[in-house]
Amino acid sequence: MIMGTLCFYHFRHHISGKKTNSILDAFYFTAALATSIGYGDLTPDTNLVMLLVSLFGLLGMILFGLMVNMVIEIVFKPDEYDANQQTRDESDLVDDTCMTSLILFAFHMGGGTFLLHFLERMDYIKAFFCVTSTITCIDSDGCFITKSGRVFSLFWMVSGTIFIGHLLFSFMELTTLERRMSLAKLFLERRMTRAEFNAADIMQAEYILLKLKEMGRLSQKDIEPIIEELQNLSL
Repeated sequence: MIMGTLCFYHFRHHISGKKTNSILDAFYFTAALATSIGYGDLTPDTNLVMLLVSLFGLLGMILFGLMVNMVIEIVFKPDEYDANQQTRDESDLVDDTCMTSLILFAFHMGGGTFLLHFLERMDYIKAFFCVTSTITCIDSDGCFITKSGRVFSLFWMVSGTIFIGHLLFSFMELTTLERRMSLAKLFLERRMTRAEFNAADIMQAEYILLKLKEMGRLSQKDIEPIIEELQNLSL
């Protein structure tokens, strides 16, 4: 929000519409982009500001998706969905899915920009601004004027929403997995004290480690340091 306010305050003369206070207008414009509202009372006039508006609109949507993911992590405690936790093999699949979603989204945006440039006879920056403002729910006034352009917009609104939704879901799944794996790594690498070793049931602990390995929740590489630590403490 601060970065957007400073940015649009600097380029305030490249934005048209009913204005009040320069700083307030820049903050208001940034908030409208970040929340994907875009009232349309302030509109960019130059290609540079159109490009900035497009980037801030996409960034705002991604940040909103990550915030929703954080709320889900807080509301639903880890023990409520432990059965759905991914294994290390599945983590690679999540990475691949996220990368695939990002590549498909980039191709989708590029293709939409080219088609709109061809259909509406507008420059590429304005076309990119229009396709972005449509899927981020920002004002897209003056983008779809011709018949062919409006037919394109019908398909674009649906497909763009599906692609951006899939991309956000992939990012949320990736951040959730990384957070869980970092938490698991933190517990696995914590050193056991002598008092904890004396109080622990070693046979039961080894049995639990074996079952976790069989379930795919731990690998042999994860278990070896723990077994070595137990052996050192037992000497």
